[in-house]
Amino acid sequence: MVNINDEYRRCKVWQNFASIPRCSHCQMWGHSSYICRNTTPVCAICGAYHPTSRHSMHCVQPQCASDHSCSCNIEYCCNCGKDHQAGSSDCKLFKKRFDKEAMRTLIREQTQYKTIRKNAASRRKAPQTN
Repeated sequence: MVNINDEYRRCKVWQNFASIPRCSHCQMWGHSSYICRNTTPVCAICGAYHPTSRHSMHCVQPQCASDHSCSCNIEYCCNCGKDHQAGSSDCKLFKKRFDKEAMRTLIREQTQYKTIRKNAASRRKAPQTN
């Protein structure tokens, strides 16, 4: 609470530095789209592999127009795995975007998790040769 002209006002702390960037191409935190190394765009709305700008054109299911339970209408955060968009204020990474140490930890965990998933997927696809 701050006293201004004999009135008490509630104020937020001024953040005098930029937040950690979120890439608009792959939706990951910690870098911008200019230096993104991901070759496939990721949708910020559903987490599927298509550009966010083409999200509405992505679904080809005929029942989608009438039934809103279609997979293209389900929000998914590719950063934390919860049911919200990648840039949502509900995301734990969004809430920590000004705290550089917390973001480093969360990004490291996120990167390790994605590496583990990628390695597991490649092991499943590898053919057995004898």
